[in-house]
Amino acid sequence: MPEKELIKILTELSSKLNEYQELVAAKQKALVENDYQNLESITHSEEKILMAIEQTGRKRVDYMMKLSEKYNLPKNILKLSDLLEQAEGKMDEESFGSLSALSGEIKEKLHFILRTNEKNRGLIESSRSFIKEIITSVIGMKKRSLIDKKI
Repeated sequence: MPEKELIKILTELSSKLNEYQELVAAKQKALVENDYQNLESITHSEEKILMAIEQTGRKRVDYMMKLSEKYNLPKNILKLSDLLEQAEGKMDEESFGSLSALSGEIKEKLHFILRTNEKNRGLIESSRSFIKEIITSVIGMKKRSLIDKKI
């Protein structure tokens, strides 16, 4: 039954997004504390979890296609919300309710991740500007190299 498998896959995706949320928050803390070793470790963990999320996403699309076939829906539906909109009334209420709840839960997690990543991007840009100002103060406004190339 594709509904049950899709619910299982979305539950797995939600769990992986929880892990990713924790990593994003830890990354923000590491950026603020200038903890480069921890930042490197977090980045490595992020890469692993993102690959796992990508694989889960592929499975999600496969089972959404199976559901589209089962309920005679258009085959090009890639968004869960679109699938649920099209399948409303055709799918049993329990599965529909579970899928709707998981969809909302996943959206909330993604919004949190996007907001936190945007904050992290701001922290990185502030750090770059600060470092640039320090270098400019140290070497002056001249276009002089920081490193003496005469060796």
